[in-house]
Amino acid sequence: MFLRATLAGLLLATTLFSAASACPAHDRQAQSCAPGYAWSENEGTCVPEVTG
Repeated sequence: MFLRATLAGLLLATTLFSAASACPAHDRQAQSCAPGYAWSENEGTCVPEVTG
């Protein structure tokens, strides 16, 4: 029983890892910023929008 559970866990972990690494854009995420902020590619985070 222990061997089956271990093998099933390893299979599940391997499957999830291979699916994530197969995605061509796995290093990109959808980003939405709060109102008044904009995404900065340089900073890699939301920064306040400067208007005026």
